[in-house]
Amino acid sequence: MICGGELRGLALSACLVLGCGGSEEPAPTLEDDVIALQASVAADTCPGALEDVDRAVEEDKPVRAARLLRSAGIPAAARQVARLRDTPAHTSEGIGLRQEGVTLYEARRRALAAYADVLERGVVEDFALVVALDGQRQADAALGAYLSRLEELRPLSVEPAPSAADDSQASGAQAPER
Repeated sequence: MICGGELRGLALSACLVLGCGGSEEPAPTLEDDVIALQASVAADTCPGALEDVDRAVEEDKPVRAARLLRSAGIPAAARQVARLRDTPAHTSEGIGLRQEGVTLYEARRRALAAYADVLERGVVEDFALVVALDGQRQADAALGAYLSRLEELRPLSVEPAPSAADDSQASGAQAPER
């Protein structure tokens, strides 16, 4: 005779072996991973924070630009690194893409810190500035290539804005003849 505890154990074993009714969710795909990575990338606030830095540099205020980098640009870059690191990825390719992104965004954060170090000196030495800007340029180029690769894996669709003719046809009005 099977008692209640054994019966529950057998039922649990049967569920584990055979599956318990219900619908199985499909296994995550690389596209799912890329969608999550693209969402994380889209949330990057660092480029906006760098607009004020660029303006301060153009106005020949390097110390102010360094302060802006330290207070807004570098923290935004660090948040982006953390955001991407926390992005779920389930396929081996997705995990690799996430790690690559983390590495590239971390390189951007380091390049911004080096740029801030140069700007903090006030009067900017030409060679030091060239090196700092080149590091930032290389980080941006690598990020651009990464974003392009994500787009190749899953193009971001942009719906074209409806034209006036589309609007008038949708409302039942006739488009003007020419």
